[in-house]
Amino acid sequence: MNYDTSFEGEILERTRHCQIWGYGSQSFAPHIRSNYRSHFSPWGLANIDAHDSVDLPKLYTLKTLLELNSPYALYMRPVSC
Repeated sequence: MNYDTSFEGEILERTRHCQIWGYGSQSFAPHIRSNYRSHFSPWGLANIDAHDSVDLPKLYTLKTLLELNSPYALYMRPVSC
């Protein structure tokens, strides 16, 4: 995730129930407060799952991340929540 999280900030500001999950080497920018609607993990997106205790950085496929976040995953909820 790039440090530019203005899109994510706008989603949180303009909605009441949407939640945002972010992954990458950096956290959300300071304008996104850490709360129950914003979730950040220092994981990488990859074409394989590699998240054992010895794997650094931890890597996840998009499919696995969506399964971890279910039932809140974007593909299960409309973007206009």
